[in-house]
Parts: sequence; C-alpha cells; structure tokens
Amino acid sequence: MLLAGRLGQCRPCVVVPVPLSRRRESYRGFNQAQVIAGAIAQVLGWSMRIDLIERVRDTPAQAQRSTPEERGVNVAGAFKCTLSGKGMMSERILIVDDVWTTGSTMNAVAQVLRINGAKEIFGAVIAKG
Repeated sequence: MLLAGRLGQCRPCVVVPVPLSRRRESYRGFNQAQVIAGAIAQVLGWSMRIDLIERVRDTPAQAQRSTPEERGVNVAGAFKCTLSGKGMMSERILIVDDVWTTGSTMNAVAQVLRINGAKEIFGAVIAKG
C-alpha cells in the first residue's frame, strides 16, 4: 500500500471520510469514501470519525459538472461541522474521498473544518478523475 506507506510517515491524524447524502448512501448501500477511510485508519492505527462532517444538502453528482466553477458552486454550502465541542478540531485531520477531479469537494469539506477550528488538514484520494 503505497498510500499507507507515505501516510504512515506522518504524525497521527483523525481520518474523516467525505459524507454522501442520505439518499445516495441509501441507494448505494455504502459510502465508498468511508470504506477507504476505514482501511487507511485501520492500517495506520489512526481513529476514524464519521460524525464530524455532515452533508446537509443533496447535490447532483460532480461528474455531471464540466467546469471547476460549476463543481465549486455545486458543493458550496453542502457540508457542516456537527461537532458540538471544538476540542476535536485541535487535532490533525485527514479528509478521505474516492476521486479528485478539481478538488472542489475536498476544499468544501476542508473549509468547514478550518472555520470550525481545525489546525492542520490533509487530503487523500484513491483516484484522479
């Protein structure tokens, strides 16, 4: 696992998968980012938190958007931090998603984490679109 080898050289992070909308996760039966994040957390011995970020707006699939601007608008305001206490935000956070195309989704999640006090934010994906 090249990714695990490179991440293993980092100080521990809290692993946070990009959440799907309830509708999309119900249709698929799973969140692929959560599966990937769980594997990363397990291999590295890091904790995974699926309760820090919530998708509050169901968005059309990013693949249906052709420009970076359209993708950014599509996910703007789609996420919120669900953490009631900010203590968790002092830790390092690794956001995990399945595909990186323009970075709009990762940036939208990172922005919410940063606004809520995250000190260091990193991202990991499995594929580039």
